[in-house]
Amino acid sequence: MKKYPLVSIIVPVYNAEAYLERCVRSILQQTYENIELILVNDGSTDNSLAACQRFAAEDARVIVIDKPNGGVSDSRNCGIAKARGKYLQFADSDDWLAPEATALLVQRAEQSKCEFVIAPFYRVIERILLVNGHIKEDGKYTIAEFALEMMKAPANFYYGVMWNKLYRRDIVRENNLQCSPEISWCEDFIFNLQYLCYVKHVYVLQEPIYYYFKRRNSLVATEMRSSNIYEVKRTVFRYYKAFYEAIGLYDDYKGRVNMYMLSVAADSLFRLPVGRIDKDDEEIIFKEELLEELQEKGEELKAFLIEANLIDIEEERTARRKIRWQHKYKNNQTKHKAKRKRK
Repeated sequence: MKKYPLVSIIVPVYNAEAYLERCVRSILQQTYENIELILVNDGSTDNSLAACQRFAAEDARVIVIDKPNGGVSDSRNCGIAKARGKYLQFADSDDWLAPEATALLVQRAEQSKCEFVIAPFYRVIERILLVNGHIKEDGKYTIAEFALEMMKAPANFYYGVMWNKLYRRDIVRENNLQCSPEISWCEDFIFNLQYLCYVKHVYVLQEPIYYYFKRRNSLVATEMRSSNIYEVKRTVFRYYKAFYEAIGLYDDYKGRVNMYMLSVAADSLFRLPVGRIDKDDEEIIFKEELLEELQEKGEELKAFLIEANLIDIEEERTARRKIRWQHKYKNNQTKHKAKRKRK
């Protein structure tokens, strides 16, 4: 299949011994054969490295990179640096690809001359399969058309992750695009936003090409609870806003673009630790320090929304004065009623 362009498929590997076989076999058994599989062992402490080396011994298309632990973004960057293909494709070591995945992605990219291809995927929860997608019509989209669709659901995994997409390596290389090792939340989405700044057309598939296996204890499933979560989300928003500015849509859709800030801020409200449930009598116990944290996060959230122009600072102050006045008036009325009763 030399007439078909080479595709570099990059898989970061960290303590994935139990799942790696399924992932690797699904890639090596793709109907599209002109691939190189780059397995990046990220300092695993189990037998993942030995498994990677065994796959390389069995199939000349497998390349193994062994490095100290640096995180998934650093591993992807190492893989990108090593890649030789015209196209880049990504997978996580506990997931797997549909047999036609690479063929479908490359076929659409070559036929349509699109620089970016995106497809739905299966979310695997225990034994249940759910299709995760967003854009409903198959076909070629201008970057502006695609951006307007993404604006409707920017927090959707469909847009945020890297493993349901196909990228051109020359665009990544020429613009020095990398995954940010400093960011542990939405780093995939930031990479996608940067890449899309150099894209003119996107091809949208309707066939799910990937099986995303949601493990309870996986790194992806672990919620981010760092103290700088709002600052990280501000960073993501800056890239999101910059993308719409780069393609000339921000001024016309400023309100809708800024709604991303609101969605991620509201999302955080459901992730704050506010207490625990006692095992013996199931009583909910609120810790004083957790309540203090909730108050602190509330102030951060307000600042976050003001920055996005979703809260007007003067209106917010006026509302506070009104609430204080109403509270004072209610207290005075209660006191007057109590005096009348005593008389």
